[in-house]
Amino acid sequence: MLPVEYCRQKVATRDSSFHYCTSFLQSEKRDMLTALYAYFCEVSEIIDECREPAVTRIKLEWWHQEVNRLFDGSPSHPVAKALHPIIQPYALTADQLLEVIEGMHADIEQPHYNTAEELASYCRRVGTFYDSLLARTLGYTNPTTGDYARKLGAAFRFTQIIRDVGKDAQRGRTYIPMEDLQRFEVPLTNIVNRIDHPNIATLIAFEIERAKSFYDDALDRLAEQDRLQQLPGLVMAAIYRATLDEIERDGCRVLKHRIALPPMRKRWIAWKTRHNEVRRARQRTY
Repeated sequence: MLPVEYCRQKVATRDSSFHYCTSFLQSEKRDMLTALYAYFCEVSEIIDECREPAVTRIKLEWWHQEVNRLFDGSPSHPVAKALHPIIQPYALTADQLLEVIEGMHADIEQPHYNTAEELASYCRRVGTFYDSLLARTLGYTNPTTGDYARKLGAAFRFTQIIRDVGKDAQRGRTYIPMEDLQRFEVPLTNIVNRIDHPNIATLIAFEIERAKSFYDDALDRLAEQDRLQQLPGLVMAAIYRATLDEIERDGCRVLKHRIALPPMRKRWIAWKTRHNEVRRARQRTY
């Protein structure tokens, strides 16, 4: 199997949303983004699948060394081999790839967060994947778009946290800030043990509004001239915001229900977002 084919399979089994975000790109750029996202999948799966912190650290360290081998010209993993041809054309650096690994270490070191600011800091660290890799590789001309990318990456991670409250609880991780749990009088044990509580829906609704404000804040910083280049991120943002809306319609039952949009809904959102952005760009040029 060719490295690029391995990456396509890895991404397809991990997240169908990525397919709809990149399906309208030319094949060269789509394969480049697929290789980058496959790298993110490989690293993040370590956090998802390993229960022992010591084993997690060992596997993350292996990827740290593989990044070094990649930039020395001797990668061994199919994903690293797929990344090798795009290092020079897209000016990738080892530090950009290693930032992703550093962000994952936060999941080992801190399974709970006391304040919203602590959680936001974590989201910014993990969301660096979008800022350092995808957005920069897609390209932009206005520095404010860099601010957009950093904030959008954090918004993506926060949306995943809301969607996966129950799933993360099964892995022994609770991301909802302790101050929010106390504010809404929801015991931490209810989250950890996935036990319903009368105030959980109100708590999650509050977190959803916070997540939406993250998206608003990010989009306010996206420079008009960079919107078409950053279209994949806009599609993902639209899919994730629609996911938040569905969680609300489902009664915020995230402890027992994990909401996922059906493929046709994602396809429609991707088409609609692209259509609107192309029309917007044409109107700007007239």
